Amino acid sequence: MKHTLFSQSKYAALLCMLLILPAWFSPAAAQARKAQPRRVDVSVAVVTPDGKPVPNADLTVGEGARHLRADEAGRIVFSVAPRDLVTVSAEGFTPVRALGSALAESSQVTLTPAVLLAGEGDDVPLPYTSLKKRWSVGSSVVIRGEELEKYSSTDIRNALTGLAGGVEVAEKFGGPGVNPLEHIGQYGASTRISVTARGRQMMYMVDDIPVQIDETPLDPQQIESITIVRDVLEKSLYGPSAANGIVYIRTKRGRYNDRYLTVDVEGGVNTVDRMPEYVSGADYARLNNIARNNSGLEMLYSRDDVAAYAKNDPYDMWHPSVDFRDMMLKNTMYYTKANVSSGGGNDLVRYFAFLGYAGEDDIYKIGPAANYNRVNINANLDIKLHRYIRARFGLVSTMGIRKSSNYGYSSNYSSEDASSNTTLGVTEFPDIISDINTTPGISFPIYANNDPDLESPWYAVSSLYKQNPVANILENGAYTETIRKGLINVGVDIDFSFLTPGLTSMTYGAYDATNLVRLGTAEDYAAYILNKGIDENGYDAMIPEQSSSHSVKAMANKTRLLDYFSNRFYFVQKFAYDRTFGHYIKYAMRNAMDIATLGTSVNVRLSADKKTVERARVAFGVAGPVPLRAATAEAMAKGQIVSLELAERFAQAVTADINPRDSWRAAKDFRLHIAVESAKRAFIESVKLAGGEL
Repeated sequence: MKHTLFSQSKYAALLCMLLILPAWFSPAAAQARKAQPRRVDVSVAVVTPDGKPVPNADLTVGEGARHLRADEAGRIVFSVAPRDLVTVSAEGFTPVRALGSALAESSQVTLTPAVLLAGEGDDVPLPYTSLKKRWSVGSSVVIRGEELEKYSSTDIRNALTGLAGGVEVAEKFGGPGVNPLEHIGQYGASTRISVTARGRQMMYMVDDIPVQIDETPLDPQQIESITIVRDVLEKSLYGPSAANGIVYIRTKRGRYNDRYLTVDVEGGVNTVDRMPEYVSGADYARLNNIARNNSGLEMLYSRDDVAAYAKNDPYDMWHPSVDFRDMMLKNTMYYTKANVSSGGGNDLVRYFAFLGYAGEDDIYKIGPAANYNRVNINANLDIKLHRYIRARFGLVSTMGIRKSSNYGYSSNYSSEDASSNTTLGVTEFPDIISDINTTPGISFPIYANNDPDLESPWYAVSSLYKQNPVANILENGAYTETIRKGLINVGVDIDFSFLTPGLTSMTYGAYDATNLVRLGTAEDYAAYILNKGIDENGYDAMIPEQSSSHSVKAMANKTRLLDYFSNRFYFVQKFAYDRTFGHYIKYAMRNAMDIATLGTSVNVRLSADKKTVERARVAFGVAGPVPLRAATAEAMAKGQIVSLELAERFAQAVTADINPRDSWRAAKDFRLHIAVESAKRAFIESVKLAGGEL
């Protein structure tokens, strides 16, 4: 029976061959075979679903027989057999597999972002480089430009509030604009907005240039990202000046094959969250009497005095009641922002240009009008000069004009232009709040004499409270402050891979200039202390006595109160020669969404002719209680000829040094199997990256 079945099968096969052979040798079939090419030329662009290029995408033919990499425009040109399986992959994207014949008929390959590593979110921008977040050992927070655009402040430092843990943002000034150098003394400058970590000022860098952020007001739409680094990593990388942390700002640059024009106009109102509620003059007198009575002292104010204060007359000579907060300050500040930006580029040139305006008014009800207006200019250019040479140019410039009252200016000038005076700091808003908080509303009326025939009114003060807040706003003059800021950077990157893989150079130069000019008048006012006495007619009267704390001295016309200029040059020359190339494989049941069952990292260094392994390193995570190195495999590979057989032996040798554990995630034997296989694959990929052939 078995023989019969076999015979039947054999005869059936022969019958099929007889039927097929005529068709196989027919002229039509022969022509089809002749038309089938042995290899086809492929030219594709690797792009995202929205059409943006994926630079440096990887392409593998078959099981790794050939390995190619796309250029920065995502373009790959190669030849392949029609039936070869081609895999296109990139960091953060799901791989795409297709036959060579299908790719030859297409002009592009679309990669879909992976669930976990979608887009640029895995990148950590740092000065002079970028790292993958999972590769960075430091504590860093990356804030993208689109997040900053949600905030209306004219100072980007306010937008950092609540976005980065461990970072404190304190606004010390409520007036319009960001005054870069509000106080210039003999040796230092103070800030209106401070960003600190652990209570200490952080280091700022804009496009790889260390700057004082107070001197560089930027618009959120200029910014690509802000990276905040807060741990010991920054000190090890950038020296003691970064010991308190780094705020690294990277401005936008052009993108390949992505041309755009954006126009944005915004207006709004900034409101005061809360202000202290101040008691009236009558309440102050009552509370003062209660406090003195509780202390066993005689009450200071009679019932008639309290009734007189209850009239709330700020000009009453005998019983004034002044609400300085309501008289001097508003609850709102209006702002306006408008900007236009454009960017784009191709394989050779990328560009970004920005022009923006920002303005806001003041919070004062009285005094000279205070406002702030700023114009920002930003231009970035990247040029591919040669296959191995790239150049970049950047410009960040701003000009701001701020008008404000001279609240708190000293009048004790030692020279006509105040060049030797070290007390010309403008700390308006804190001083106003301090005076309002510490000056009781019944201390003195606003005016001691407001006779319209007087050249200027006589303002009242007291022996305890020698500053009249209203007078400080109205009579201390006004100033106009102009700040000009420019950052210029030029860089050239050279890839010396034509000499030897891994050799690169970066040359970077920058110029930073700041000019601050403050023009205005710094005046004083006539201040009098009102005392009860007997006038020349024998009646009770208020007798004014001029206060010694006010000299009634004023500068004539507008004077150059401050002229500050600084410039700094930076030059960075960096060579990198890294002939060690590595590959990491994470094995998990649910790929990127799961904790690793085993992690394998291999890196190799090849000889100059790319035929011999000079050094090999392999390490495993989750293979034991702590990460493990396989020293036996490393020693075995050293000095060996690169081959697939070496990759196999290298992988088998790792079992001599690792002792995986059993757990609910995976058994020991399974982990050993994965370790051997992942070591082999990682070794092969590392050799390919190093320029070797297997």
